[in-house]
Amino acid sequence: MKTKKKILGGAIGSDVHVAGILNFLELAKKEGYETIYLGGALSLEKFLGSIIETNPDLIAVSYRLGKEALDKLLIEFKDLLRKNDLLKNKDFVFGGTYETAKVARKSRLFRRVFDGSESVEEVVLYLRGEMRGIKKESYPQKLVERINFKSPYPLIRHHIGLQSLEETEREIQKLARSEELD
Repeated sequence: MKTKKKILGGAIGSDVHVAGILNFLELAKKEGYETIYLGGALSLEKFLGSIIETNPDLIAVSYRLGKEALDKLLIEFKDLLRKNDLLKNKDFVFGGTYETAKVARKSRLFRRVFDGSESVEEVVLYLRGEMRGIKKESYPQKLVERINFKSPYPLIRHHIGLQSLEETEREIQKLARSEELD
C-alpha cells in the first residue's frame, strides 16, 4: 500500500491568522495528503520540534503580519533548520500577503510561495504536482491525460486572432498570465 505524503502546517511568530493555512491543509487532505495542523502564533522552536517529531514531506509556513518581523523570523528559522540538518531533505511552502510573500521569496527557503492571489485550482494543481512528484513543465501534454489531471476543474482552450500579429501576441500573453486557459 502506498503511503500518503504528509504536510505539516502552521502560522509562525505572533501571527494568529490561520484561515489560509487551514484552507491549504483542507485542500491537501482532499487531494490525499495526510495533514497536521499546528495552529497559530507558533514559536520557531515549537515548529522545529514538530518537524523533527512528525517528519513531514512538506512544511507549510504561514505569516500575514509585518514584512520586517518576518524577515527576522525567517533568518532565525533557517538558522535553526540548518543547525538541525533539516534544510537538505525537507521542502517548504509559504502562504501570506503580497508583502510577506516578497520576503519569503527573498529568503530562498521555500519551494513555492503563495501570496493570496492564486486560484483554488492553482493551489490544487500545485498539490497534485507535488504528490505525483512532477514539475510544472511536465504536466500531461495529451488532451485526455490533461483533462483527467485537472479534474474536476474544466480544461478550457481558446483560439485568438486579432487585427495584427502584435496585438494578437499581446493578448495571448495576457491570457497566458491569467492561467484561465490551458
